[in-house]
Amino acid sequence: MVLHTAEFDSPFLGRLHTGAWALIFPCYWSINHLASLFLPTDDELANREEDPCYEHFLQLSFLIPFYLALSVVTAPLALIGFVVWAPLQSRRHPYVYSCAPDTSNHFVPWKHPRVHKSFIVATANLCLLPECAARYNNLRRTQWRAREIGHRVASSQTSPKINIVVESPSEEQSDSGVGVRRDMDSFDSRVSSLPSSSQSGNVHAVQLHAEPSCSRHDPSNAQGSSVAFSNNAQGSSVAFSLCSDGRRPPPVMCNGFIPGSHAGNKMIHIKRLPTLDGASPSAPPPSDSAPPPTPKDQSDTSTEGTLSPVSPSSTLEYMTACSSLYHTACSTLDSGIAGLDARPDPPHQPRPDVSHDIQVVFPYQLDFLCLQEVFDKRAGDRLARQLHRWFGYVVRDVGNHSLTRNCFVLNSGLFFASRYPILDVAFKHFPEKAKEEYLACKGLLMAKVLLGTTKEQQRIVGYVANTHLQATEGVFAGDDQVRLQQLSHIPTWLEEFRQDTWQVNDPPDLVMFDLLCGDFNFNNLRSDHRDLWSHPLFDLYTDPCRTAPGEDKPWTVGTLLKQENMHYKEVNYPEGLERILRDDTMRGLYVYDDETDVGTASGPADMAGRHRIDYVMFREGSLSNNCVLQPEEVSFIAQLASLTDHVPFSFKFSSRLDDFQGLISYESTL
Repeated sequence: MVLHTAEFDSPFLGRLHTGAWALIFPCYWSINHLASLFLPTDDELANREEDPCYEHFLQLSFLIPFYLALSVVTAPLALIGFVVWAPLQSRRHPYVYSCAPDTSNHFVPWKHPRVHKSFIVATANLCLLPECAARYNNLRRTQWRAREIGHRVASSQTSPKINIVVESPSEEQSDSGVGVRRDMDSFDSRVSSLPSSSQSGNVHAVQLHAEPSCSRHDPSNAQGSSVAFSNNAQGSSVAFSLCSDGRRPPPVMCNGFIPGSHAGNKMIHIKRLPTLDGASPSAPPPSDSAPPPTPKDQSDTSTEGTLSPVSPSSTLEYMTACSSLYHTACSTLDSGIAGLDARPDPPHQPRPDVSHDIQVVFPYQLDFLCLQEVFDKRAGDRLARQLHRWFGYVVRDVGNHSLTRNCFVLNSGLFFASRYPILDVAFKHFPEKAKEEYLACKGLLMAKVLLGTTKEQQRIVGYVANTHLQATEGVFAGDDQVRLQQLSHIPTWLEEFRQDTWQVNDPPDLVMFDLLCGDFNFNNLRSDHRDLWSHPLFDLYTDPCRTAPGEDKPWTVGTLLKQENMHYKEVNYPEGLERILRDDTMRGLYVYDDETDVGTASGPADMAGRHRIDYVMFREGSLSNNCVLQPEEVSFIAQLASLTDHVPFSFKFSSRLDDFQGLISYESTL
C-alpha cells in the first residue's frame, strides 16, 4: 500500500485543484465571516460589556456591507471554480500524509519484543470547524486555536515540566542507605547540579526512575535478578533488572545524567550512590536464584556502554545521547535470557487495576495522537506544522468529497499523528448518517505503524484506528440507530485492513497492539444508550475505564464540557479545569453528567460530570501469539481548556512477548 503525500498523483491535477480553490476561497471566506458577525460567543459578549456601546455598532456598520459586497462580487468566480473543483474530487486521495524533515530523534526503534516497552496514546475532539460553525459550539478563532493547540501539545513534549527529588547520602548515612532529599525547581538547574566524571568526591553514578504522581509503587520493593555490565577503565556502569514478578525494575544507572523513559510531568528520584576509594559504582546485587550472566563479547559493549556526562539544550538531544546506552542494555539482555529460561514458571497473578490521574498537561513521551473534528483544511495544516516538532508522521485532510457523501462540504475531521513510521493507511466512510451529519464525510481512519525490527528482520508493528460517530444527541430516535449501524461496520473494516496490510513473506509481522480511539458520542452510564454500550464491539475491545456494561470505574470523569459555562474564569485555563475535574461537587457545573439534558451539580456526587464519550480501547485477541498487553495508566488532561469543548484523554500501556519461561521486564532509559 502506497502512502499518499499529495492530494493527487498527477502534479497537473494538483495545480488545477489549487487554482479552482483559489477562485472559490474569497467567496467562502466572506460568507463565513459575514455569518460569524451574528453568532457571538460568550467570551465576546463578556468583553463587549467593558467596551463603549457604540464601538460594536460601528464595527457592524462597516463589516456587514464589506463582507456582503465581497461575497456578491466573488460569487461568479466561485461558481466557475466549483465547476472545475467538484469533478476533481473523484480523483483526489482520501488523505494527505506528511513526514517531518528530520525524524531521527523522534523515536527509538524497538528491537527486542521480549523486553516490555511502554506507549502512550491520546485522543481529543478539537472542534476545528469553519468559523461560523465553530461559534455554534461557543468557540471562535479557528485558525488561532489550531496553532495554539498544536503549540501546547508539542511544547508539552519538547519542553516538559519535570519535578526532581535528589537523594544525597552523607558519609554517616551511606551505610544505612538513608538519603537526604532536596527538590530542584527547574529542568535546567538539575543538569548543572549533577556531577561530571571529572569532579572529585564519592558520587559517581546517578539512578533515575519516573514515578507517576498517582502511583504508590516503591522501587525498592522490586524483586528479581539483575544483569550488570561495567567498564572499570572508564568508570561507567550500566545495570538493569530482569524481573519475574512483573513489577517495575530498578532503572538504568550510568555515569552522568540520563532522563527517565516517561519523565515528563512526573516526579523523578535521583539517587547519588557513594563509592569507596574511587572505585566504580556497582550494580544492585543479583538474587541467589539466578546469578547474573556475563556478556560474551565485552569489547563490543564497552564502547557503547560508556557515556560522558551531557549538558544538552533540548529534550531531543537527551534522547540522542541515550541511544547508545539503550542498544548496550538490549545487547546485554540477549545474553541474560538464556539464564532465565531455566527458571520455573512464575505464579499467575491477576491483572492489577489501571492507574489513573487528572493532569494539567499531556503526558511526556506521547507516541500517538488521534484527533477528531479537524474539519477546516487550513487549520489542519497549521496544526500539523506545530505537531511535527514532536510527531514525525502525520495523516490529515482525511475524507472523500462527493454529493452523496458530504455534499462537497466537510471532510471526516479525523487526524492522526505518530512518532513511529506509518506503514499503511486506509479510510472508510460511514454510509449511515442523519440531519446535519450529511454535510460531513465521517468514518474510520486506520493506520499501521512500524515500531521496530528484530535481529531476524521481523517487523514489529501496531494498529491504531480513529473514528467519530454520529454527533447529535439521542433526543432524536434515529441518532442511536445510526450509531449502532456505524459501530457494526468497525470490526469488519478493521479485519479487512489487517488482511490487506499483512506481510506475506516470512517472517510474519509481530502485532504488539491494536487500538481503537475516537469520539463515540455516547457514554456507558445512560440507560437509554443500552443498545450502544452493549454492542458486540465492546466484547472485542476493552475499555480501561469501564468495569462492566453500563458501569464505569468510580474515578472516571466526563469528557464533554458544558459549552455555556466553559469560558468562565474558573475553567478557562488548564490549572482551573484540572481543579474542577477533581472536585466531585463542582465538576457537574462545567462537565455534562450521565444524563446530558438534566445533569446539574446538585445531583449525586458520584454521577456529577460523568458524561464520558471519548474512548481509547485495546484488543488483545488480535495480537501475535504470546504477546501480552498490560494497561498502566489513564489520564484526563486539562491542557486544552478554552480551546475545545472536550477533555482530552490518554492511555499508557506496555507490550511484550512472553514466549519463554520467566517474565522479562526492562525500563528503557528512552
